[in-house]
Amino acid sequence: MDTRKIERSIKYAKVSYYMNIVMAVGKMIVGLYTASIFLCIYALYNVGLALAKATAVKGHHAGKQPPDESHAYGYGREEYKSYFKVGIILTTSSILFIIYCLRLFLYGSSASYSMNIALAIACMTFVEIGMAVHGSIVTMKNGNVPAVSAIKLSNLAASLISLVLTQTAILSFTHQGDMSYYNGLAGLIFGGLAVMIGMGMMLQMHRVLNGKHYSSVRRKLFKTVKACGVNLSIAPVRYEDHGPRRKLLYVHEIHRDSREQYEEVKVRFKHDWNIELIEVSKDAMG
Repeated sequence: MDTRKIERSIKYAKVSYYMNIVMAVGKMIVGLYTASIFLCIYALYNVGLALAKATAVKGHHAGKQPPDESHAYGYGREEYKSYFKVGIILTTSSILFIIYCLRLFLYGSSASYSMNIALAIACMTFVEIGMAVHGSIVTMKNGNVPAVSAIKLSNLAASLISLVLTQTAILSFTHQGDMSYYNGLAGLIFGGLAVMIGMGMMLQMHRVLNGKHYSSVRRKLFKTVKACGVNLSIAPVRYEDHGPRRKLLYVHEIHRDSREQYEEVKVRFKHDWNIELIEVSKDAMG
Protein backbone atom coordinates (compact mmCIF):
# COMPACT_ATOMS: atom_id res chain seq x y z
CA MET A 1 0.00 0.00 0.00
CA ASP A 2 1.26 3.51 -0.83
CA THR A 3 0.88 5.44 2.42
CA ARG A 4 1.15 8.82 0.71
CA LYS A 5 -1.69 8.04 -1.68
CA ILE A 6 -3.84 6.78 1.17
CA GLU A 7 -3.26 9.95 3.18
CA ARG A 8 -4.01 12.02 0.09
CA SER A 9 -7.35 10.24 -0.22
CA ILE A 10 -8.10 10.94 3.44
CA LYS A 11 -7.23 14.62 3.04
CA TYR A 12 -9.49 14.85 0.00
CA ALA A 13 -12.29 13.28 2.03
CA LYS A 14 -11.88 16.00 4.67
CA VAL A 15 -12.19 18.71 2.02
CA SER A 16 -15.21 17.05 0.40
CA TYR A 17 -16.80 16.76 3.85
CA TYR A 18 -16.95 20.55 4.12
CA MET A 19 -18.12 20.81 0.52
CA ASN A 20 -21.01 18.45 1.31
CA ILE A 21 -21.99 20.64 4.27
CA VAL A 22 -21.90 23.76 2.05
CA MET A 23 -24.01 21.97 -0.57
CA ALA A 24 -26.47 20.85 2.09
CA VAL A 25 -26.90 24.41 3.38
CA GLY A 26 -27.30 25.77 -0.14
CA LYS A 27 -29.93 23.19 -1.08
CA MET A 28 -31.80 23.68 2.16
CA ILE A 29 -31.97 27.44 1.54
CA VAL A 30 -33.20 26.93 -2.04
CA GLY A 31 -35.59 24.23 -0.88
CA LEU A 32 -37.16 26.47 1.74
CA TYR A 33 -37.29 29.38 -0.70
CA THR A 34 -39.10 27.30 -3.35
CA ALA A 35 -41.11 25.24 -0.83
CA SER A 36 -39.50 22.10 -2.27
CA ILE A 37 -39.63 19.17 0.16
CA PHE A 38 -37.66 17.11 -2.34
CA LEU A 39 -34.73 19.54 -2.26
CA CYS A 40 -34.81 19.67 1.54
CA ILE A 41 -34.75 15.87 1.66
CA TYR A 42 -31.73 15.86 -0.61
CA ALA A 43 -30.03 18.47 1.59
CA LEU A 44 -30.44 16.07 4.51
CA TYR A 45 -28.91 13.33 2.35
CA ASN A 46 -25.89 15.57 1.91
CA VAL A 47 -25.63 15.84 5.68
CA GLY A 48 -25.70 12.04 5.90
CA LEU A 49 -22.99 11.82 3.25
CA ALA A 50 -20.81 14.28 5.18
CA LEU A 51 -21.37 12.23 8.35
CA ALA A 52 -20.36 9.07 6.49
CA LYS A 53 -17.09 10.61 5.33
CA ALA A 54 -16.35 12.01 8.79
CA THR A 55 -16.93 8.53 10.25
CA ALA A 56 -14.56 6.94 7.74
CA VAL A 57 -11.83 9.51 8.41
CA LYS A 58 -12.24 9.17 12.18
CA GLY A 59 -12.00 5.38 11.92
CA HIS A 60 -8.85 5.67 9.81
CA HIS A 61 -7.12 7.85 12.40
CA ALA A 62 -8.33 5.65 15.28
CA GLY A 63 -6.92 2.58 13.53
CA LYS A 64 -3.43 4.13 13.45
CA GLN A 65 -3.10 4.21 17.23
CA PRO A 66 -0.09 2.21 18.47
CA PRO A 67 -0.55 -1.12 20.30
CA ASP A 68 -1.04 -1.12 24.06
CA GLU A 69 -1.76 -3.65 26.80
CA SER A 70 -5.37 -4.18 25.76
CA HIS A 71 -4.66 -4.17 22.01
CA ALA A 72 -1.46 -6.09 21.35
CA TYR A 73 -1.83 -5.73 17.57
CA GLY A 74 -3.07 -2.15 17.58
CA TYR A 75 -6.47 -0.64 16.88
CA GLY A 76 -6.79 -1.61 13.22
CA ARG A 77 -10.24 -3.13 13.69
CA GLU A 78 -11.56 0.36 14.43
CA GLU A 79 -11.33 0.97 10.69
CA TYR A 80 -13.53 -2.06 10.10
CA LYS A 81 -16.07 -0.78 12.60
CA SER A 82 -16.15 2.65 10.96
CA TYR A 83 -16.69 0.98 7.57
CA PHE A 84 -19.69 -0.84 9.02
CA LYS A 85 -21.03 2.44 10.46
CA VAL A 86 -20.69 4.14 7.07
CA GLY A 87 -22.78 1.33 5.60
CA ILE A 88 -25.47 1.99 8.22
CA ILE A 89 -25.46 5.73 7.46
CA LEU A 90 -25.73 5.21 3.69
CA THR A 91 -28.47 2.62 4.07
CA THR A 92 -30.54 4.74 6.46
CA SER A 93 -30.16 7.92 4.40
CA SER A 94 -31.06 6.11 1.18
CA ILE A 95 -34.12 4.44 2.72
CA LEU A 96 -35.42 7.82 3.89
CA PHE A 97 -34.86 9.14 0.38
CA ILE A 98 -36.72 6.16 -1.11
CA ILE A 99 -39.68 6.70 1.24
CA TYR A 100 -40.14 10.22 -0.09
CA CYS A 101 -39.68 9.08 -3.70
CA LEU A 102 -42.31 6.38 -3.17
CA ARG A 103 -44.76 9.06 -2.06
CA LEU A 104 -43.78 11.09 -5.12
CA PHE A 105 -44.25 8.06 -7.38
CA LEU A 106 -47.70 7.19 -5.98
CA TYR A 107 -49.24 10.59 -5.29
CA GLY A 108 -47.36 13.09 -7.44
CA SER A 109 -46.90 16.81 -6.75
CA SER A 110 -43.29 17.41 -7.81
CA ALA A 111 -42.00 20.88 -7.16
CA SER A 112 -41.81 23.23 -10.13
CA TYR A 113 -38.72 25.42 -10.50
CA SER A 114 -38.07 28.46 -12.63
CA MET A 115 -35.35 28.09 -15.24
CA ASN A 116 -32.81 30.03 -13.16
CA ILE A 117 -33.47 27.99 -10.01
CA ALA A 118 -33.44 24.72 -11.95
CA LEU A 119 -30.14 25.61 -13.62
CA ALA A 120 -28.66 26.52 -10.24
CA ILE A 121 -29.75 23.16 -8.83
CA ALA A 122 -28.37 21.35 -11.88
CA CYS A 123 -25.05 23.18 -11.50
CA MET A 124 -24.81 22.19 -7.83
CA THR A 125 -25.49 18.56 -8.59
CA PHE A 126 -23.04 18.50 -11.51
CA VAL A 127 -20.38 19.89 -9.17
CA GLU A 128 -21.22 17.14 -6.68
CA ILE A 129 -21.05 14.44 -9.36
CA GLY A 130 -17.71 15.86 -10.50
CA MET A 131 -16.43 15.78 -6.92
CA ALA A 132 -17.64 12.20 -6.51
CA VAL A 133 -16.00 11.08 -9.76
CA HIS A 134 -12.75 12.83 -8.86
CA GLY A 135 -12.89 11.32 -5.38
CA SER A 136 -13.36 7.86 -6.86
CA ILE A 137 -10.35 8.38 -9.14
CA VAL A 138 -8.23 9.59 -6.22
CA THR A 139 -9.18 6.57 -4.10
CA MET A 140 -9.35 3.98 -6.89
CA LYS A 141 -5.91 2.42 -6.31
CA ASN A 142 -6.38 2.34 -2.53
CA GLY A 143 -9.80 0.73 -2.41
CA ASN A 144 -8.55 -2.18 -0.30
CA VAL A 145 -8.11 0.19 2.65
CA PRO A 146 -11.41 0.21 4.61
CA ALA A 147 -11.62 3.98 5.14
CA VAL A 148 -10.73 4.76 1.52
CA SER A 149 -13.13 2.12 0.21
CA ALA A 150 -15.91 3.54 2.40
CA ILE A 151 -15.29 7.03 1.01
CA LYS A 152 -15.32 5.73 -2.57
CA LEU A 153 -18.61 3.89 -2.07
CA SER A 154 -20.11 6.94 -0.35
CA ASN A 155 -19.21 9.00 -3.42
CA LEU A 156 -20.81 6.40 -5.67
CA ALA A 157 -24.06 6.42 -3.66
CA ALA A 158 -24.11 10.22 -3.69
CA SER A 159 -23.64 10.27 -7.47
CA LEU A 160 -26.68 8.02 -7.93
CA ILE A 161 -28.87 10.27 -5.80
CA SER A 162 -27.49 13.37 -7.55
CA LEU A 163 -28.70 12.02 -10.89
CA VAL A 164 -32.26 11.99 -9.55
CA LEU A 165 -32.06 15.61 -8.42
CA THR A 166 -30.54 16.66 -11.74
CA GLN A 167 -33.37 14.97 -13.64
CA THR A 168 -35.98 16.60 -11.42
CA ALA A 169 -34.51 20.07 -11.93
CA ILE A 170 -34.18 19.75 -15.71
CA LEU A 171 -37.64 18.21 -16.26
CA SER A 172 -39.28 20.95 -14.22
CA PHE A 173 -38.71 23.53 -16.96
CA THR A 174 -38.22 21.43 -20.10
CA HIS A 175 -41.53 19.54 -19.85
CA GLN A 176 -45.03 20.77 -19.14
CA GLY A 177 -47.18 19.03 -16.54
CA ASP A 178 -46.45 16.98 -13.46
CA MET A 179 -43.36 14.78 -13.88
CA SER A 180 -43.69 13.23 -10.41
CA TYR A 181 -44.11 9.70 -11.76
CA TYR A 182 -40.79 9.79 -13.62
CA ASN A 183 -38.94 11.61 -10.84
CA GLY A 184 -40.28 9.20 -8.26
CA LEU A 185 -39.42 6.20 -10.42
CA ALA A 186 -35.86 7.42 -10.89
CA GLY A 187 -35.61 8.02 -7.14
CA LEU A 188 -36.78 4.48 -6.39
CA ILE A 189 -34.30 2.96 -8.84
CA PHE A 190 -31.20 4.96 -7.93
CA GLY A 191 -32.12 5.14 -4.26
CA GLY A 192 -32.50 1.36 -4.29
CA LEU A 193 -29.02 1.02 -5.76
CA ALA A 194 -27.66 3.29 -3.01
CA VAL A 195 -29.37 1.10 -0.39
CA MET A 196 -27.73 -1.96 -1.95
CA ILE A 197 -24.33 -0.28 -1.65
CA GLY A 198 -24.88 0.48 2.03
CA MET A 199 -26.23 -2.96 2.84
CA GLY A 200 -23.42 -4.60 0.90
CA MET A 201 -20.91 -2.70 3.03
CA MET A 202 -22.64 -3.84 6.22
CA LEU A 203 -22.81 -7.49 5.16
CA GLN A 204 -19.22 -7.56 3.97
CA MET A 205 -17.87 -6.04 7.17
CA HIS A 206 -20.10 -8.19 9.34
CA ARG A 207 -18.32 -11.20 7.87
CA VAL A 208 -14.91 -9.65 8.47
CA LEU A 209 -15.62 -8.58 12.06
CA ASN A 210 -16.93 -12.07 12.88
CA GLY A 211 -14.15 -13.97 11.12
CA LYS A 212 -16.48 -15.49 8.53
CA HIS A 213 -14.24 -14.62 5.58
CA TYR A 214 -11.66 -17.28 6.40
CA SER A 215 -12.68 -19.36 3.37
CA SER A 216 -11.89 -16.47 1.02
CA VAL A 217 -8.45 -16.14 2.59
CA ARG A 218 -7.82 -19.86 1.99
CA ARG A 219 -8.77 -19.39 -1.66
CA LYS A 220 -6.34 -16.46 -1.92
CA LEU A 221 -3.53 -18.60 -0.54
CA PHE A 222 -4.17 -21.44 -2.97
CA LYS A 223 -4.47 -18.94 -5.81
CA THR A 224 -1.06 -17.49 -4.94
CA VAL A 225 0.55 -20.93 -4.69
CA LYS A 226 -0.86 -21.80 -8.12
CA ALA A 227 0.25 -18.46 -9.60
CA CYS A 228 3.80 -19.04 -8.34
CA GLY A 229 3.82 -22.40 -10.10
CA VAL A 230 5.68 -24.13 -7.28
CA ASN A 231 5.51 -27.70 -6.05
CA LEU A 232 4.19 -26.77 -2.62
CA SER A 233 1.31 -27.89 -0.43
CA ILE A 234 0.26 -25.70 2.50
CA ALA A 235 -2.51 -26.32 5.04
CA PRO A 236 -4.05 -23.14 6.52
CA VAL A 237 -4.58 -23.52 10.27
CA ARG A 238 -5.95 -20.24 11.59
CA TYR A 239 -6.56 -16.69 10.39
CA GLU A 240 -6.37 -13.59 12.57
CA ASP A 241 -7.51 -10.24 11.18
CA HIS A 242 -6.38 -7.41 13.43
CA GLY A 243 -7.10 -4.70 10.90
CA PRO A 244 -5.86 -3.72 7.44
CA ARG A 245 -2.29 -3.31 8.72
CA ARG A 246 -2.03 -6.60 10.60
CA LYS A 247 -3.38 -9.83 9.12
CA LEU A 248 -1.89 -13.18 10.08
CA LEU A 249 -2.50 -16.57 8.46
CA TYR A 250 -1.03 -19.51 10.39
CA VAL A 251 -0.08 -22.46 8.17
CA HIS A 252 1.93 -25.65 8.21
CA GLU A 253 3.52 -27.26 5.19
CA ILE A 254 2.51 -30.64 3.89
CA HIS A 255 5.02 -30.81 1.08
CA ARG A 256 7.65 -28.70 -0.69
CA ASP A 257 10.67 -29.27 -2.89
CA SER A 258 12.74 -26.41 -1.45
CA ARG A 259 12.72 -23.69 1.18
CA GLU A 260 12.91 -21.11 -1.57
CA GLN A 261 9.46 -22.16 -2.77
CA TYR A 262 7.87 -21.33 0.56
CA GLU A 263 9.69 -18.00 0.78
CA GLU A 264 8.53 -17.12 -2.74
CA VAL A 265 4.90 -17.80 -1.82
CA LYS A 266 5.29 -15.93 1.47
CA VAL A 267 6.60 -12.79 -0.25
CA ARG A 268 4.00 -12.97 -3.02
CA PHE A 269 1.14 -13.54 -0.57
CA LYS A 270 2.22 -10.58 1.56
CA HIS A 271 2.50 -8.35 -1.52
CA ASP A 272 -0.78 -9.35 -3.19
CA TRP A 273 -3.07 -9.64 -0.17
CA ASN A 274 -1.24 -7.81 2.65
CA ILE A 275 -1.47 -10.96 4.78
CA GLU A 276 1.55 -12.37 6.61
CA LEU A 277 2.12 -16.12 6.59
CA ILE A 278 3.16 -17.59 9.95
CA GLU A 279 4.69 -21.03 9.70
CA VAL A 280 3.91 -23.40 12.57
CA SER A 281 4.51 -27.07 13.24
CA LYS A 282 1.70 -29.51 12.53
CA ASP A 283 0.79 -29.98 16.19
CA ALA A 284 1.57 -26.48 17.47
CA MET A 285 -1.99 -25.24 17.14
CA GLY A 286 -3.50 -28.10 19.11
